Amino acid sequence: FYLFMTQFLLWYTPNGFDTMHHHFSHVLGHSLRIISASVGVYVLSQYASTIIFSTIKKQWPTVTFFVSNVIALSLSQLLDTVLFTVIGLY
Repeated sequence: FYLFMTQFLLWYTPNGFDTMHHHFSHVLGHSLRIISASVGVYVLSQYASTIIFSTIKKQWPTVTFFVSNVIALSLSQLLDTVLFTVIGLY
């Protein structure tokens, strides 16, 4: 809904008295790319987290659940931050 409404506000032709449309278009003009990057990087990060966790449990079966979970989450958050910075904020 948010993405649809931002695109509608950008598509909507303002009247002559509207002085804020320029600001809306500046702020919301990049929302499609940012939201798409956010969803895509979120999915990749979740997938990477499950792969990292399962790899840790296979390689080192004596590691506790807490430690393997912290390592997997830390690495997936690092991946999430780097990918979103590159893709979403480029």
